[in-house]
Amino acid sequence: MKKYFGAKELGCIALIMLLATMVQIWGSQKSLDIRLYYTAADAKSFFAELSPAETAAYIRHELFDLAFIGTYSLLFFFWLQRLFPQKKLFVALGFVPGLLDFIETTSILGVLLQGLQEPPLWLGTVTFLKWFGSICVLVLLIFGGLRRAKN
Repeated sequence: MKKYFGAKELGCIALIMLLATMVQIWGSQKSLDIRLYYTAADAKSFFAELSPAETAAYIRHELFDLAFIGTYSLLFFFWLQRLFPQKKLFVALGFVPGLLDFIETTSILGVLLQGLQEPPLWLGTVTFLKWFGSICVLVLLIFGGLRRAKN
């Protein structure tokens, strides 16, 4: 059976688990990041309802999220590189969800740190595109894994 996990992949998975634990302990229980989509009005209402303590927790959450984004992007890259060594475009697609997530997270941090009353109108769209891109990468990984297992 061909190797699916090397030291790099296992290291990324371990770091993802550690970061998820840290977010659960020190992060926010409220998050726009986990929603599939939201409107600008939803985002504005969400931010307006945060207490100072919730805002501080959400800032911590987003800082952990930056590390999470880098880690899952590397994991996608390593897996796609392993499954599609000759397909540079497929490998590069592994970074698209992370790039969109980075835009989302830094925008949310900007709103939280600057106390903006109006979050960017496009924030919910970027969140949706992040999730859509993640699903596309996961489908590509499943396809690649099945193709590799067949051979």
